[in-house]
Amino acid sequence: MRTLLNLPFDKIIKRLPVNLSTTKRGDKGGNRAFEHGTFSFSIRGQYSLKALNLAPRIEFRKNIALNIIAAAAIFTIFCHNTAKAQDDSPFNRLQTKQAKELTISALKDMEKKNWKAAESKITQSKDPLATKIYLWRYFSQAEEKKSLSPGVFLRLSSFLRQNPNWPGTTKLRQAAEDAMPEDLPSREVLAWFDSFPPKTSEGMARYLEAMVVEGRDKEMREKLADWWAQSLISRDLQQRIFQKFGMYLTLDAHKKRFDALLLNGNYTNARAIAGVLGQGYPELAEARIALTENKSGVTALINKVPGYLQNDPGLLYERLKWRRQRNMDLEAMEILHKAPDAKMVQNPQAWWKERHIIIRRMLEKRQYKSATYLAEEHMQTEGLPYAEAEWLAGWLELRYLNQPTEAYQRFTAMYEKVATPISKGRAAYWAGRAAEGFHKEDLAKDWYEKAARYRSVYYGQMAIRKLAQTEGLPAPSAPTLSNSDIENFSKNELVQAAILFHDAGQRKTASDFLQAFVQSQDNPKAYRFGAELAAKIGQYHDAVKIAKRATEKGLFLTAQAYPVVTNWLRGDEGVEGAFIHAVIRQESMFDVDARSSAGATGLMQLMPGTAKDVAKKQNIAYNPGWLSSRPDYNIHLGSAYMRSLLKRYNNSYGLATAAYNAGPGNVDKWIKMFGDPRTGEIDLLDWIELIPVYETRDYVQRVMENLYIYRILLKESHHRNEADIQMVDGTNP
Repeated sequence: MRTLLNLPFDKIIKRLPVNLSTTKRGDKGGNRAFEHGTFSFSIRGQYSLKALNLAPRIEFRKNIALNIIAAAAIFTIFCHNTAKAQDDSPFNRLQTKQAKELTISALKDMEKKNWKAAESKITQSKDPLATKIYLWRYFSQAEEKKSLSPGVFLRLSSFLRQNPNWPGTTKLRQAAEDAMPEDLPSREVLAWFDSFPPKTSEGMARYLEAMVVEGRDKEMREKLADWWAQSLISRDLQQRIFQKFGMYLTLDAHKKRFDALLLNGNYTNARAIAGVLGQGYPELAEARIALTENKSGVTALINKVPGYLQNDPGLLYERLKWRRQRNMDLEAMEILHKAPDAKMVQNPQAWWKERHIIIRRMLEKRQYKSATYLAEEHMQTEGLPYAEAEWLAGWLELRYLNQPTEAYQRFTAMYEKVATPISKGRAAYWAGRAAEGFHKEDLAKDWYEKAARYRSVYYGQMAIRKLAQTEGLPAPSAPTLSNSDIENFSKNELVQAAILFHDAGQRKTASDFLQAFVQSQDNPKAYRFGAELAAKIGQYHDAVKIAKRATEKGLFLTAQAYPVVTNWLRGDEGVEGAFIHAVIRQESMFDVDARSSAGATGLMQLMPGTAKDVAKKQNIAYNPGWLSSRPDYNIHLGSAYMRSLLKRYNNSYGLATAAYNAGPGNVDKWIKMFGDPRTGEIDLLDWIELIPVYETRDYVQRVMENLYIYRILLKESHHRNEADIQMVDGTNP
């Protein structure tokens, strides 16, 4: 008889019923209540089925509870519960050379959907990790979920419990919910969803129904209210939920759902909920839909809304957006000045987006008081919108209304509330500038020193220059890896899987496993090992991602965070090598296969049309495939384009960088609108912050902070003209 490890898991479940006398069931009350995860086998030595009473195949017909137990037991034997025997788990040991070769070949077969050939090679490998990878790929294939069966649910249940740290578990959980047997007892439904909260609307419906059956009404009401307010479900399911649980739903829950449905464009369901609410809500729905869909007659529809709903936050938001889209800025400001409190709306970030657009328009018109007043009323309380809004209000107070004291209060409050190095550095630097504004030089120095702690970010680097400190890299903080550390990490199944997928040419999947490894370990040594491994196998973008995550936790992995690829440079780029590296890091994080939704390709994210024009001007052949397959070709064309932008803007790195991202036409427009930093008409630091497009503002600062690091790493001389100095320092020479 073949051993368990010789079979793919779908074959195992089909062929291997277990003599249940070898297990202990977790049904303490004798009421078929199966508690997942209560079975543990610690099998050492060979993985053989000879010890079990085996029959030709499992019949999933009589007792689903027992079959779940059987599946869990078999898979626990198969996977060897790592919680109790992690060190000698069959998955945390290195594959043999033959097993590795067979696994790589099988992965290539799987990529081609040749499952039979892959199964044969996995069987031949007799390798537990190879088998597990096969299962993961099999379960992850969307096309395999079209004819789901109870058996699939059992297998997925076991796999997910044994492998919570593997990538793609969300999709696997969705598949498991789709495959959940209709006659699965309610207690077993609860056992599943208590461990794995629903990912699908049908799954949530099953969960709610099971809670009612089992008498968990209070918990059901809480989950129902939260889910009902936000779920985007089909009309039939909405009707089914309402019929079954309508008695538990409050008026407030219906109102929140009504608003969420309209904001997400689910008009059919929104109209149905409006009918339930009555009392003017159908009229409110039609007015909001007309505004969103740009229909005619919106004024008449708005007038039909009852007076008590005229200030409905959702209606005000749609009217605000409608006016802004038609450049009715003053009329939009009327709504912003009477905007509801952020706690009263479901979409505070969307309100900030509209407010921010109008603020930027006021700045374009040089109406600084209006812009500042709008910013001061932002009402954001957390996340990026708060950091962006609070900083903008303080910056406007300082730079345009000469209110350094008020600005200082905002910047210092922001510093205490934000967490990321970028936001911390920004808040501290501008607190220093504000302190200078009311002539507290010692206080300003203290804040510059705080900002300078964040040497890897733009405003930290600005603070270093303010203090006239020696330019240098952040202090290294990477832990030392012992031989034992390296050996243990190398045996980790996620690490081995990443290498296998990489060697099979499946870089994206390799990336998923590398990131899963780091996330599951979440410690300094794992960050270093993961980043170094990624760089070693040439997946530089993963090295950068891991190093960035480490930076957020106070670790600085210089070599991995800032890859050096001078071997990809031909030497005739005509652009500073550090600058090329800085742009690549921001554009693609050194992912040669990177492709944006707009079609930008490769390391320097070249649009095909731009690349073709540059190739023609360079008198070289144009081949779109080379943009990703030949790194040196992509860099050569990207550098040539950047060289033309530098020439256009008199070697101003800041203006050229902005043009690389947003196009020279926009940069020319912004120079005309805000002034020319090359002539000293405006501080370039302010010019960058005035760029109306967030993506471009952020892009320029990120490239410049990369440039600072790469100049140190590459030890290139800084042949900077006055415009360049202004760009890097952020102040007029």
